[in-house]
Parts: sequence; C-alpha cells; structure tokens
Amino acid sequence: MSNMATIYAWEKKGITPTEKLILLFLADTANCQSYSYVDFLAIKKGTGLVRERAEGHIASLVSKGALSCSRIANNKRMCKFLELDKIMGTFNA
Repeated sequence: MSNMATIYAWEKKGITPTEKLILLFLADTANCQSYSYVDFLAIKKGTGLVRERAEGHIASLVSKGALSCSRIANNKRMCKFLELDKIMGTFNA
C-alpha cells in the first residue's frame, strides 16, 4: 500500500510543494490499510520541518481532503489517506 500511497502523493493536485513533501513522507510510512502512524520527531527527521510548520501543513492537507488525522498520543498522529480507498476500489473493480 505504501507504493499506492506514494503514487497518490506524487499525482495529488492542488497542494503546495511542502504539502507534497509531507504527503510523500506519510506515504512512505503508510501501512497496507493506508494509515500512517508518525510523531513529529520522525516528520522533522524525514522532511526537515519543525513541528509548528508540519502541523500547519498537515492541517491544510486535512482541509483539502487529502488526509484525515487524529492525535493518538502526545506527539503522535494517525493519518489516513482518504482518497486511496476510492482509488483502490477502482483497481479492485
């Protein structure tokens, strides 16, 4: 699924270059159900973005419908690629 998430991230339109970077990082860590469980230290190591910047860009991706995210621990988030279920449905049809 990480491969499908990566393709989705590369092809996603209407997002900034920094949002694409975060989406690609999350895609790289996604499991087979299109969930990514990451903390901000991992995001910083993977993208070079400080927490405040990363939070803002993740919020923007959520508002654009690319992700659904929830906090599962102090610094950890669970993010789901919302549109991948639709994409996978077309491949399985």
